[in-house]
Amino acid sequence: MSRTVRCRILGPLAAEVAGAEVDLGGPRPRSLLAGLLLDVDRVVDPESLIAAIWGDRPPASARALLSVHVSALRKAFVAAGCADEVIETVGSGYRVRSDTVALDAHLAAQRIETARSAAGAGRHGDAEETFRAALDLWHGPVLDGLCSPPIRAGAQRLAELRLAAAEEWAELALLLGHLDAVADALPAVLAEQPLRERARAQLMLALARLGRKADALEVYEQGHQLLVEEQGLEPGAVLTDLRNAIDDDALPTQLAGAAAAVDSYRLVELPPAVPHFTGRQTDLAVLDSLLDHSTTRPGTWP
Repeated sequence: MSRTVRCRILGPLAAEVAGAEVDLGGPRPRSLLAGLLLDVDRVVDPESLIAAIWGDRPPASARALLSVHVSALRKAFVAAGCADEVIETVGSGYRVRSDTVALDAHLAAQRIETARSAAGAGRHGDAEETFRAALDLWHGPVLDGLCSPPIRAGAQRLAELRLAAAEEWAELALLLGHLDAVADALPAVLAEQPLRERARAQLMLALARLGRKADALEVYEQGHQLLVEEQGLEPGAVLTDLRNAIDDDALPTQLAGAAAAVDSYRLVELPPAVPHFTGRQTDLAVLDSLLDHSTTRPGTWP
């Protein structure tokens, strides 16, 4: 089969055939395609796709409407010049195959895996560049505008993968002395996820090593205030030790335990109406799933 179909989910959903944009229609067919792309190479049952489209309030005619939306999407790909069947019927379910569609999430996962291998082999420059190439594939919130709970859950997993990759890139950039790049990139990460201690510590270290001691300490104080007010937590040892090192003008070149995530917190007084805490989701399952179900090789966009 040809690989002329490209789909993007690392931002607003988009598809193209040989460079021509596919008219995916309104939010319901778009949610259907998103549900299939989040489970590419797997047969997705009708109930799961109905939930992706309508959430927990499907209409009585949902099964019939699902068939209508599948048919409309197939026609849209044909109208854009696609010679392959993008959406297959398999038993009672549907599937999009990775040998028919080039998916940006797969390429991102492959680049992240390549970057991690390079870092493990001590090729830090190659790893840093490859992480940046992976992060460049994100163009806004994953599947922006599609709001059903199953779609948002899948989008959150990919958002977490991006944040973890950004932190791993920043670790390498600090090691290589790319301080301005870290200072420029990480405020956006913290704006999205202000409680990520690892990214906050990386930003503090970059600012301090650039001679911006007051800015580095302000980044710490902002995180401290957020943790106490919103979660009833004090910063972990990595942040507090780094703050003390900045105060003492005894800066490390890297964070302590740089290869590990540093978002462990010390519990202080629980704020009201917080029933439980959950840890940071790991990105490994996402990465493994994307790599296990992809036939695309690492490299450039197919």
